[in-house]
Amino acid sequence: MANAISRPNESVAVAGAIDPQLVDDAAVTSDWVSLQAFAQVMFVVNVGATDITVDIKVQSADDSSGTNNTDIASLAATQIADDEDNGQIILSVDQSEVNAGDTHVAVVVTVGDGSTGAYVSAVCLGFNSEYLPASNYDVASVAEIVTL
Repeated sequence: MANAISRPNESVAVAGAIDPQLVDDAAVTSDWVSLQAFAQVMFVVNVGATDITVDIKVQSADDSSGTNNTDIASLAATQIADDEDNGQIILSVDQSEVNAGDTHVAVVVTVGDGSTGAYVSAVCLGFNSEYLPASNYDVASVAEIVTL
């Protein structure tokens, strides 16, 4: 059978990330992910301990450097309150939802000015890749794929 997929890592790629970090009074942006390589992407944002509000949104851009980046309408999470520790936010994006002419997307996590800030991280999963296996599109920070 041609292009048979037998393992999840062959059909889903780790296409981008925000490395785990403490953020205070700043914004962090994930890798810019190509929608030429994937039909859909899903950002999973983790917010750990926080003492300040956290805003999360998706932007699209012209290229992998984030040139001419703009917010995608309706792709922003409800603001995380300063007492909402240890939660996840999922934002899904389809190629048809990006701004006209844009080819890349990223998630932006903005943390207010708190006593400490917020621990944040994110991973972007790419679905329905142009070519298989999808793991060929994994970002370089994927250290290992282990399967049985």
